[in-house]
Amino acid sequence: MPMAQIRVIKPLVGGGFGGKSEVIPLEIIAAIASRAARAPVKITYTREEVFWAHRGRPRTIIDLKTGVTKDGRITAVKARVVQDGGAYCSYGVVTILYSGALLGALYDIPHIQYDGYRVLTNKPACGAMRGHGTVNVRFAFETQMDELAAKLNLDPAEIRQRNLLQAPCVTINGLRVQSYGLPECIEKTVERSGWKQRKGKLPRGRGLGIACSHYVSGAANSIIRSDMPHSTVNIKIDRDGGVVVYTGASEIGQGSDTMTAQVAAETLGCSLGRIKIVAADTDLTPIDIGSYSSRVTFMAGNATLRAAEQIKKQIAVAAARKMNCPVEELIFRNDVVSRKDASVARAPSPADLAENQPTVSGHVDGQILRGSLQQKRKDEGPKTSMSFEEAVVAAIDFHGALTGTGSYAPPPAARGGKHKGAGVGPSPAYSYSAQVAEVTVDEDTGEVTVHKVWAAHDCGRALNPVSVEGQIIGSVWMGMGQALTEEMVWKDGMLMNPGLLEYRSPSSVESPEVEPIIVESIDPEGPFGAKECSEGSLAATIPAISNAIYDAVGIRLHEAPFTPERVLSALRAKTAHKKIDLTEGVDPTAPIHFREHGGALWFRGKGPERHALDPARRETRAETGGDD
Repeated sequence: MPMAQIRVIKPLVGGGFGGKSEVIPLEIIAAIASRAARAPVKITYTREEVFWAHRGRPRTIIDLKTGVTKDGRITAVKARVVQDGGAYCSYGVVTILYSGALLGALYDIPHIQYDGYRVLTNKPACGAMRGHGTVNVRFAFETQMDELAAKLNLDPAEIRQRNLLQAPCVTINGLRVQSYGLPECIEKTVERSGWKQRKGKLPRGRGLGIACSHYVSGAANSIIRSDMPHSTVNIKIDRDGGVVVYTGASEIGQGSDTMTAQVAAETLGCSLGRIKIVAADTDLTPIDIGSYSSRVTFMAGNATLRAAEQIKKQIAVAAARKMNCPVEELIFRNDVVSRKDASVARAPSPADLAENQPTVSGHVDGQILRGSLQQKRKDEGPKTSMSFEEAVVAAIDFHGALTGTGSYAPPPAARGGKHKGAGVGPSPAYSYSAQVAEVTVDEDTGEVTVHKVWAAHDCGRALNPVSVEGQIIGSVWMGMGQALTEEMVWKDGMLMNPGLLEYRSPSSVESPEVEPIIVESIDPEGPFGAKECSEGSLAATIPAISNAIYDAVGIRLHEAPFTPERVLSALRAKTAHKKIDLTEGVDPTAPIHFREHGGALWFRGKGPERHALDPARRETRAETGGDD
């Protein structure tokens, strides 16, 4: 079927986090079945099926070696990373390359050696998840930074400050850094948390930990092998001043529609209420390559900015003719187009217009009705300002249809080097984060409680500060889940906790106070200086909590999540006690009967139910004396 005969309309959805960034069989099956049945088809997963079919973060084994000078400056990093990718590749190649590529661009590292392995196993495929490819490796790196600081008798914040980049720069692996707010992020979190006054001085069992992270503002190299723009936006302005923005960027809860409207309104100098967004309808909107890798603000935002600037020039030409002044002297602000030498007036209200409205009686004089508003303006001569609607009408009268198109593709300088794997990691801009976590550890139970997290994030210009703060808080909350509770438990190829009761995500009860701190480094290529704000903070949370646990009770945890069992085991190992084995003599993952959470099947022993003719089933039946 030709693509032109297929229409895709994205409904209101939420919760992307990487899971919607690839096509899965469910979508294809539904489309084929619908066409065959000539009727709508809906496929719904059970909660357990979601666990089996989703694309989560891969389990990762990391061997990391870091060389430093006596004063704490990093000289080289050597990393070997093995990822459990499940049974299919999914985004596997990209994930394993991100793990190595983003060792760079956070600190000044002159030499990097990286070996990455994506291993296929008999499990569901793993794919992109918030902080794609970087979260697990950053946990290892930031934990090791604290260990190095301890050996060198340096403050953990200070060793990070000694290894900052000098932006603008290009890293050893070809990542171009234009804006770099990490120094201010560290300073802000240290100041707000009282780090210098409190670190190492809190009561036994309570501690502070610091960690840093970063992420891309979209991939500089498209997942679609072509030279087409990464994002295109069309804008149309109606005669009444209404602005319609057509974008292919998908709103999945991250606020991209609001961002698009803000950029258009700011560029055109009109009120936000004039903007209408039409998004993600393949019959109406131009192409955008997707909501993934935190790319929409930077790329769709730039495309919107360029489309709005193009249409603004058309309005300015017509308005300048009306005001008898050069285009360069015009200012668009607060729904008014005015000359620079004139005070900016507010836009006339409907009441003002009604009060001053001339009569429309009279006869036609050329194309102007004598006694009309047009005749009055003609008699008044050139104006020093006009409303946005008046300027739009003048532009439509002069140009005809008022439309603009803008596109964005990362510049060649941002697309990385030529070495193997260089295509993954380059970005037009990088965000930066620093976090300080305060925790307590119960040495009797091993329970870790996070009390507060100070999280600073360099997002360039914060176009929507409330949304940025929400993204920071959400990243911390998600990182805390991976740090303390969230883990998929496998036994003989079976997932043992495929439900929200067993797979424990933090609730509002466990969520700590989070103090978001916005740092604006103003990127020279971002829309109004903006960068990403939705993924970069997450990777710092896990090592910040780990380092805080060390400050509290003196144990280093190299495996997440930091469950009470792992904490107790580390505490006992530190004091040379016998290692705790909570399942000694008992195998809680292999009960006599195990019921699948979908409720459809019963299992006997450790394996799934077997076919009636399977010899193993007959042996089991003989041992137990029959079927259930």
